[in-house]
Amino acid sequence: RPSGLYLFAAVNDPSRLADPDATRIYCGDSVEVYVDDDGSFARPATYDTQGTRQFVMAAPFDDVTPQQNGRVFRGTTSLGVWTGGTFRSFPTAGGYAVEAFVQAADLGLTTWTLTA
Repeated sequence: RPSGLYLFAAVNDPSRLADPDATRIYCGDSVEVYVDDDGSFARPATYDTQGTRQFVMAAPFDDVTPQQNGRVFRGTTSLGVWTGGTFRSFPTAGGYAVEAFVQAADLGLTTWTLTA
């Protein structure tokens, strides 16, 4: 979409187990997505300081309640809680689904031009 990147992932995992420690959500069931604004590196083998992020979204804790527990990383550095409010994980009969919408601010940018 012109204003950001829409993501959807369906996870088949009937024994889903999210880590109850919100700072370690990558240790439990979760979806991890890497987004780079331009597909190139300023220095090969390292993430761009602005424009490249890893988003980790935890699986729901139960079979009924949607979850909004996410963290943002740049390389191996945690940038903290993903506070954009543009993602959720939803329980399903066989696991869970995650929907997210990544925008320029989520990548540390003021603008992000997307084209088909």
